[in-house]
Amino acid sequence: NWSMEAYFTTADTPVGEPTTVTPDGTDINFTQVNVDGCTYVARSSVTPAGHSEPVIRRIGLFTDITTTATYESTIEVGLPLPYRGVNHEAGDIQMFHWNGTQWEDVTTWVDTENNIVYGDVTSLSWFYIGGRWVYVGPAVPVFPNIYIGIAAAFGAAILGYFIRRRIIIQN
Repeated sequence: NWSMEAYFTTADTPVGEPTTVTPDGTDINFTQVNVDGCTYVARSSVTPAGHSEPVIRRIGLFTDITTTATYESTIEVGLPLPYRGVNHEAGDIQMFHWNGTQWEDVTTWVDTENNIVYGDVTSLSWFYIGGRWVYVGPAVPVFPNIYIGIAAAFGAAILGYFIRRRIIIQN
């Protein structure tokens, strides 16, 4: 005979102390997980419904982190900086967390070598990275600019020749 129908899920957030998961490139370090579950990360380019606008300039997307696991104490969240080549000082980049009524700065440290911003929270919800940054893109090759300079100089020389010739002929 066939058995009774059964349902199950595979928990990616196991019981333990500490427990680390990295869904979608986001580091989530639980101090203690009492009941296993699944942790999810979703991203959005629009301010979440019911939330105020960011307190400082947002860099990248909003990130919503949820879990079905039961946990205690603090959670260290590490969000990757959305752009490679971001040049910043540690104090210029901050992580903000929606605490239920407002965005609060929860930044604990910025890993400038791996471009990850870390913050400590006691609950999970929406996050964003904000601050001041400078994009350092690939260097523009000088080679095409040389041709533009030569063409401009050549054009100016020809124009000067015709203007001079016209002045001499008129006199």
